[in-house]
Amino acid sequence: MDASAQQKREQGKKGERKQMTPEQMLERKTARLANELALDDAKTADFTKLYKQYNDEMTAVMKKYQPERFQKPDTTARREHKVKTDAEVEKQILDRFAMSKATLDIREKYYKKFRTILSPKQIAKIYESEQGDRGRMQKERGRALRRRLARRRDWRREAWSHSRDVADAERDMTDVRRWLWPK
Repeated sequence: MDASAQQKREQGKKGERKQMTPEQMLERKTARLANELALDDAKTADFTKLYKQYNDEMTAVMKKYQPERFQKPDTTARREHKVKTDAEVEKQILDRFAMSKATLDIREKYYKKFRTILSPKQIAKIYESEQGDRGRMQKERGRALRRRLARRRDWRREAWSHSRDVADAERDMTDVRRWLWPK
């Protein structure tokens, strides 16, 4: 049974998916990449070990320069738009430069290591897959935001509809009172 079939089977009665751990996501990704690259068993084992090291180093760089991405959001607090100072914006830009340099260094380092077991075309597929994964995650975030906004909009519509129903009922009661007890 493959991982996707097992995940579907583990879904609750209400159709809710369980959140995968980062380790599970990485295992699924490495298995998918090994399949796309058509690796044999020996190369798959070497690739999996090497790709996990690569991923760990890339994640460490991201955590260093973008720690807010790895913090759990406070869902109870209301998001406030904070106006950043020039110094904060400059620090953010310089951090992006440093992160880009660090990720480039890691890619160059691991290119040499990947090259011992993969062809350049296969390595290019890994990088293309990473870009595709980023695009899929951005799309999913957009979908989640649209769903959240739709639920909020539906709730407001329902509340507004309910308040209109109450107002209509009060107006009807006023009409009934006038009819029953004319002045």
